[in-house]
Amino acid sequence: MSGGEFLTLVDRVSDSNMYQQILDSSVPVDSQFAVLSGKELLHFKLFFRVSPLHKRAGSIKNYTYEVGSIAQILKGNQLIIADDTFRTYSWLNKELVDKSVIWLTPREEETKERHWLDHFISGESLLQSFPYEIVVIGGGILLNAGAYIAEQLGSDLTYIPTTVLAMSDGSIGGKVRANEIKDGLYHKHAYKSFYEPNRILIDPRFLELLPDKQIAIGLGEVLKHGVYQSRALLEYLVSKDFHPQTDKDSLLKAILWAAALKEVCLNIDPDETTDGSHIIMRGGHEVSDKIEESSHFQIPHGTAVAIAVYEEMSQKSSELMPLLDACYRKFSIPTKNS
Repeated sequence: MSGGEFLTLVDRVSDSNMYQQILDSSVPVDSQFAVLSGKELLHFKLFFRVSPLHKRAGSIKNYTYEVGSIAQILKGNQLIIADDTFRTYSWLNKELVDKSVIWLTPREEETKERHWLDHFISGESLLQSFPYEIVVIGGGILLNAGAYIAEQLGSDLTYIPTTVLAMSDGSIGGKVRANEIKDGLYHKHAYKSFYEPNRILIDPRFLELLPDKQIAIGLGEVLKHGVYQSRALLEYLVSKDFHPQTDKDSLLKAILWAAALKEVCLNIDPDETTDGSHIIMRGGHEVSDKIEESSHFQIPHGTAVAIAVYEEMSQKSSELMPLLDACYRKFSIPTKNS
């Protein structure tokens, strides 16, 4: 399918030349993933540009995104911030033996809240012994928290995302986002900045640990790319070849497919201009932010994005609706904010 045909399917979201260029450049990605095998997935690697307008452009020009094992990147002089959920996992503890680790419980209203983070940085003794490279092991909430800390301290940064959403979206793009709770009001991403990681490592072992509900939540950011950028990806999600609960290779394929589509977006338009990659990267997000705020951050980000994307496509009476309906039914993703 050509970029022009896909533009018609999304009801001509934009006639922008840049958006059209992104769609045309996404076609080879779809062709690549149509034939990508299991072994090839385990050696997959991408390179993301750092925008010259971002503060890290002076020290790094790009960062890597690759599949591998945690062991290959662990070294001395690293501070590891990890999801407390993994504290009991013996295989991970073996990897982290003799490492400096801070275990945190990810919460939108706490771990990702700006005032909490400022207090944490000033009070955590491990953060005072610099220079460190900060390594973050966790989902999107913890990645944002780690990025905020690394930015404040000016340290190198490595992401090891552990959820579908974090692997396919949250770890990519260098966005630093922190919430703010003030006078009983919940402000989604009151703090916004950019601080790219030096690298992103995808360790497939974390996919084996995910409950079905967490997988469905994470698919919100994957199907977003299917809606705004790649019908082929959306068709894969509803196909008999995609069974993420039982076939983790198919889940890894969907995650890497979405990441590769992001590489197209950000390497063509790293600053996410409103008539370019912003259309895809922020698809549904204006509404999803409001959904999360009104729920006091009780509705997960991926679910909120999925609801918002469905609402937007419903209003457009998009030709993609049959595929969307099939996808939401398949994974019991809600289509409205209850």
